[in-house]
Amino acid sequence: MTNGTSRGTSDPGGSRRAPRGGSSRGRDNLTREILINDGDLESRVAILEDGRLAEILIEREARIVGNIYKAKIVNVVPGMDASFVDIGLPKNAFLALGDITSEEADAGRPRRTDKIADLVKKGQEVLVQIVRAPLGAKGARVSTRISLPGRFLVLALGDGGYVGVSRKIDTEEERQRLRKLGEELAPEGMGLIVRTEAEGQSVRELRKDLDFLMELHKRTLKKEQEVKAPALIHEDLPLISKVVRDVFNRQAKELVVDSRAAYETIMELLSVAGRQLRTKVRLYEEKMPLFAARGIEEEIDKLLRRRVGLVSGGHIAIDHAEGFVAIDVNTGRYTGGAGLAETILRTNLEAASEIARQLRLRDLGGIIVMDFIDMDKPKHRTQVMDAFLAALKSDRARTKVHHRISPLGLVEMTRKRTAESLRGTLCEACPYCGGSGAIRSPLTMALTIERDLLRQAAEDGGDVFLVRCHPQVSSVLVGFDGEHAEKIEKAIRKPLYIRSNPTMHLEQYEITALGAAQLKHEVTLLKQGQEVIGRLVGEPKVGAPAMFAVEGYHIGVKGEPPTGEREVRVRMEAVGHSYGEAVPVGQQPAGPPAGRKEAPPAGRKEAPPAGRKEAPPAGRKEAPPAGRKEAPPAGRKEAPPAGRKEAPPAGRKEAPPAEATKKPSRRRGRRGGRRHRKKPAAPPSAE
Repeated sequence: MTNGTSRGTSDPGGSRRAPRGGSSRGRDNLTREILINDGDLESRVAILEDGRLAEILIEREARIVGNIYKAKIVNVVPGMDASFVDIGLPKNAFLALGDITSEEADAGRPRRTDKIADLVKKGQEVLVQIVRAPLGAKGARVSTRISLPGRFLVLALGDGGYVGVSRKIDTEEERQRLRKLGEELAPEGMGLIVRTEAEGQSVRELRKDLDFLMELHKRTLKKEQEVKAPALIHEDLPLISKVVRDVFNRQAKELVVDSRAAYETIMELLSVAGRQLRTKVRLYEEKMPLFAARGIEEEIDKLLRRRVGLVSGGHIAIDHAEGFVAIDVNTGRYTGGAGLAETILRTNLEAASEIARQLRLRDLGGIIVMDFIDMDKPKHRTQVMDAFLAALKSDRARTKVHHRISPLGLVEMTRKRTAESLRGTLCEACPYCGGSGAIRSPLTMALTIERDLLRQAAEDGGDVFLVRCHPQVSSVLVGFDGEHAEKIEKAIRKPLYIRSNPTMHLEQYEITALGAAQLKHEVTLLKQGQEVIGRLVGEPKVGAPAMFAVEGYHIGVKGEPPTGEREVRVRMEAVGHSYGEAVPVGQQPAGPPAGRKEAPPAGRKEAPPAGRKEAPPAGRKEAPPAGRKEAPPAGRKEAPPAGRKEAPPAGRKEAPPAEATKKPSRRRGRRGGRRHRKKPAAPPSAE
């Protein structure tokens, strides 16, 4: 069955189809434009309604939905009430019990059996039509109910006596007229479905369309007799021709195509059915690409994003699960409205319209669950539900909405899925995370490796352990200045050599137990004083040495490596199992190794320790700094200039003259108590 031409069915359990309010003419009051971009590798069709993108269709490989095959039953599974058939595709197709016709069903009588084993046998050849393309790991779904769609009618083979009228035709008088014409035209033993495009058409136009379908049916039967299963019997129209047949009608304002070959194909199709539409077809020949000129490329890019913004400032988030699609509504930064209830209502009303639009644009199918913001008032829930159902009117796919909005704001629905969604067509699963959208953090992986090391150290008898992992993980394992690697070595009581490998996945690592003799064949061992080229690992952190690596060996480069350089030549100053220290070549080391003084260069004295002045050579006094007088020898005060008294130290009163008192002055010493007397000054040493 083609979109929009399915039979009406009862909806048990409170479910209902989206209403098609008003008349189909009223539904098509929108100004519709069709833009076609035809290339060597793909064909794209954009349908605009009132200047806004409403639907995007993309074909990269020939679509197989609607194709008819001569198939062979390869397996019957009674427990699933289904069988698998070979139609010549890489995966066998799925044929369910409900998709198999029988003589009783064709005659409108109840089926005598509900067991699939009584209807098909292994090795049996059957004629089937694809109703759903392969999706992911699932094969195509097929049916023995064959239908041939035309512009105005759909010929249903083996569906004797049934005449249906498209649900999109809402005028009861027109529905009755078309149903009567369908009953008059229906061939014996076959059914007819009158499509939406038949509205207002004469019996002459309908008969012409039926004659074309009957001729196609004869060619199909003839080919079936000539080939062996599995084989393709009939191939449905490609995307562009299908759009001209199913979408391009009198209500369309214009059809613009950017390929001359496609333009000529469209004009040829319309010469058979739809001559009055030829004047609405235009060939686009401008230098700027058609989709770029009309802003379609930017819109397609937005359709691949998870979040969709609303006019008010709220947004909806669309997430794809294994078996359904979840859509969540949020107020975002919108805080307007007379109160909280009005703010929520306005956000939900905007979201209802946008969700219906996104279902068409992204071609979302299967089970769809929408989570609107909770509404306390029943009338608000009714308003939002009515707005959503009204927005679904323009959707050509079959939809079924279950129940009304629940007190929690949930709405469940199904939308017929015949092919991959837009996301499935344009994207593939992330090769790094496998499609999950998350990977374990470097810290998590480092802890995993550490635990695995402890386990293996208790089991394996190697002399040393070698760990290879992603640079981000090895940086955590090594730790600041190699401290964490040393702690792990102490825990496992064996030497540990950690080496980074940028080609490894962040969640991948290797632990190898080696003998001492094997180590030199597995890793490069650096030596103190050796000059090597290090490559930057990650981004330098404030207050920490820049981390570089040489063949996976981590090096902390002290000093100032060239800013922005990803590679630098360094000289090794200290070498450990998993971590070493170095300085850039041409730059002096920051200081000698701990516990050893560095000898000063010849002809130059060693600088005194910080906080202590260097002693002057024997027999020579040290010159005081410029602008400062020389300090007197210990125990002797410097004589003040003639006629001027010496200023007392800051915070201390001037001492009285010696003749004024005979008592020595007392003050608190740096290390003494309150009564501590200052020791007499030592006599000046001979210089």
